[in-house]
Amino acid sequence: MFRKVLLAAFIVGLSSATAFAEVVPERKTLQIVNDITSKVRQYPRFTIFDDVNVRLENGVAVLTGKVTMGFKREDIGKLVATVPGVASVNNQLTILPTSPFDDELRQRIARAIYGNANFWTYAAMRHPPIHILVDRSRVDFRERRGPSTAMACQLCAGIAATEVLKMLLGRGKIHAAPMAVQFDAYRGRLAHTWRPGGNRNPLQRLAMTVARRQLARMGSPAAASAKKPR
Repeated sequence: MFRKVLLAAFIVGLSSATAFAEVVPERKTLQIVNDITSKVRQYPRFTIFDDVNVRLENGVAVLTGKVTMGFKREDIGKLVATVPGVASVNNQLTILPTSPFDDELRQRIARAIYGNANFWTYAAMRHPPIHILVDRSRVDFRERRGPSTAMACQLCAGIAATEVLKMLLGRGKIHAAPMAVQFDAYRGRLAHTWRPGGNRNPLQRLAMTVARRQLARMGSPAAASAKKPR
């Protein structure tokens, strides 16, 4: 009986040691990735207009994402190579096209987001979590496809400014929540919506479900992180 108990204890101890041995490399990999992330964030020219993602494959640090300048790509690759545990670097960072319009749009979007009182806490962080990418290379005349972000920003700003002006002058009807105004510039359609309950409204839930499915078919990362409305 004693031998059976001793043998069972030995087997349990061996299994625990094996499980621990399997967990240790995962912790080590996670630590290396965290060290790489810290190294990139410490790079003085890394801004909210850049986006760098990293994964570790058998000691090889694979860098993906976009940066605004070519020298940033080279500098970040060299910095990551100095992290202990990184055998080599597969630098797949791409360089965003630059133009005065792109730079102005980046600044305007950043001011619109971090200038909002709801985001002041994030704006005060050393590494603000929301990054802004403006990529005009998405224009494809052959497929008759192009970006709509700039136009959407202009339209939203115009509608918001008009609502504020009406409140200041005391003229015209104010479309306050749960009412909303939707304008499709491509189709030239204007619609007024009324969704009592906000995201709890059944129609809003249905719209969010359809949007998530469309994003998933497009392979958008937003689909994976999208949460159901509360």
